[in-house]
Amino acid sequence: MKIYQDILGAKLQELEQQYEHLRNRLQICEGEDPGQIHQELESAKKEYDTLQLRLRSTVETSRSPAVSRLAKVQLAYSTETEKLLKEQVAGDLHSDANTPGEDKEEASALYAEYAIDFASMAVKYALLASLSAIDMQTDPKQS
Repeated sequence: MKIYQDILGAKLQELEQQYEHLRNRLQICEGEDPGQIHQELESAKKEYDTLQLRLRSTVETSRSPAVSRLAKVQLAYSTETEKLLKEQVAGDLHSDANTPGEDKEEASALYAEYAIDFASMAVKYALLASLSAIDMQTDPKQS
């Protein structure tokens, strides 16, 4: 059981680091320096692309069918949400009072808000999954 708790602890620490990194980057951008914002955006895109490549590799090369399927679901989610943002959301939000640029800005803000909501939901689901795993390990009758 200790091994699983160590793994969950390490994952929790990783999540905390990612959250702190997110906060720091957004605070940097509060200064509204276009050059700095663009630099942060490009850096975040590179990190995201690296994560996407890692997920694709996991889908293709994982020895565990369960891990492969989970990575495939993550990849499908991110691909579908990107597609919605780029191709559909701005049109769905169109208002005759707005320019196409304003529609795109509103869609981008909505997407960011949704991404944060989804991350919050994912954290809550991670808690549920972690507690379930710990419960099964501490009480064999739960298995």
